[in-house]
Amino acid sequence: MRTILLLIGLNIITGLAISAETDVSSKYISGVPIPLRDKPDPKNSKIVQLLKVGETVTLTEKSEGMFSYITTKSNLSGWIPKRYLTSTSPFPEAISAPEDNSGNRALDIKGALELERVKGENSAMQQEMRVLNAKIRDLIESSRLSVKEIEAIREISKDALKNKERDTKLQNKIRAQDRELKTLTQENIALQDRKDRDWFMSGSFVVIISLLTGFYLSKRGSGRSNRTTHTRV
Repeated sequence: MRTILLLIGLNIITGLAISAETDVSSKYISGVPIPLRDKPDPKNSKIVQLLKVGETVTLTEKSEGMFSYITTKSNLSGWIPKRYLTSTSPFPEAISAPEDNSGNRALDIKGALELERVKGENSAMQQEMRVLNAKIRDLIESSRLSVKEIEAIREISKDALKNKERDTKLQNKIRAQDRELKTLTQENIALQDRKDRDWFMSGSFVVIISLLTGFYLSKRGSGRSNRTTHTRV
């Protein structure tokens, strides 16, 4: 029983060791050449190096989403998509190739690698173009929104200018009305003064006429009295 438990424990320990080795182990680049990036984000990252198909890299325990953090033989570290990592070499024929045909096989492998490199570069360029096109679309949309904002500001400026012109006209009209009111007020004061003078002159004239009439009547009455006295005598 103890022996069985011991074997089970050894199997568990061996499995953990194998799992640990799997977490940090050598992997191969498969599919197409993949750009090694400094961040696990294709849009907001820089390309550190382009990894060739079949290149051996060291997989670390660090991962984020669909990306794994790896280290190359030249001690460059970065992020690549997990789906391009494989535990077996993508060129098994190169390992088991016969020695007597090694020259032709090497040329075939070199040609295949070159083709894969070109395909990978093309794929990377297409990916970069997609990113650039997305940025261009964003810039176009941003430019369109900016144009709309500018047009809106222009309309607001036009309305503000119209309001300013209308306010200026109203202010000028108010000033003109104030001047006219002052003129009319002055004319009214002048007319009132003239009226007062006319009343004064009229009153003075009436007084003078009254005095003259009284004086005349008194003189005339005095003359009649003298004539009556002389007649009696």
